[in-house]
Amino acid sequence: MLDAEKLKIVLGNNVRFFRLKNNLTQDKLAELCGVTVKAIQKIESGRTWPECETYVKLTNTFGLDSMELLAAPDSKFISREKFNSIMENIKVEQSRYSEYMNNLVEKNVSQETIFQTRHFDGRKN
Repeated sequence: MLDAEKLKIVLGNNVRFFRLKNNLTQDKLAELCGVTVKAIQKIESGRTWPECETYVKLTNTFGLDSMELLAAPDSKFISREKFNSIMENIKVEQSRYSEYMNNLVEKNVSQETIFQTRHFDGRKN
């Protein structure tokens, strides 16, 4: 469990991370959130908590759920982006598996047809 001061630092690091990830300057993020650049600097450095309204604007700007900005890097929480990436990889793997199985079935059906043709079609009952 994180204490309040550590959580403030985690929040600041996450704000900086998502700001840079979204190619935003501190000036642009401040403008989007309706605060001063100094306020963003204080939040990113972990010196202060954002106001509630600013916190909501930060999460909306970054496209995050409300708890994602507070998630510590070593927590079991994963971001929506990471979750979506994992799900996309699963879909790709499922598609590859389905294609593989369909090819295998087609190959077996073809081989079974060839086998039956060679061994049983000419046989008299």
